[in-house]
Amino acid sequence: MNYKLLKLNIKRTLTNSFKAFRNDAIVNNFTSEAITSPSILVIFPTQTNLISESMDSISKIVSAHEDNRSSFTFIIDKNRASMINFFDIHTIPVEIKKEKKLLDSNIILKKIKNQRFDIILNLNVKFNLDVDTLVEKINAEYKIGFISKYSDLFYNIQINWDESGSRFLSIVNILGEAQ
Repeated sequence: MNYKLLKLNIKRTLTNSFKAFRNDAIVNNFTSEAITSPSILVIFPTQTNLISESMDSISKIVSAHEDNRSSFTFIIDKNRASMINFFDIHTIPVEIKKEKKLLDSNIILKKIKNQRFDIILNLNVKFNLDVDTLVEKINAEYKIGFISKYSDLFYNIQINWDESGSRFLSIVNILGEAQ
């Protein structure tokens, strides 16, 4: 077990022990309509087989927010960034090693340090230490991610991964779909 994961396991154990004292508890009954003109950071999956499906879901969300002056920022593998150039959206291409490890998340943080986000949406369906640590370092009122062993440490809105059908449908339902 590497040192970062050991620290994370200790933090998880302590957090679970003192859960009653946490004031950043899970958000219930979230709707994006409660936020006027939200600024949304979307982190696309590092797994290449999920890129197309996630893009389809995100395009529905972008369309749903077209009229309310929402702003989007995308973080995506640099080899896939050209797939989303049809959006007029700030895109941060990142280098990903072996579909998992972000190469230098500090560069990402520098690029977005002056931006304010209302919502961070992590589309990685499996725990990814690099991506989840990045999410932890970025300030946002709502952090949405998939349920995992460690998700309580990073996300105040957690969703189940549905292996069948449209697997990102729950995200579209939470953040809105164009009528």
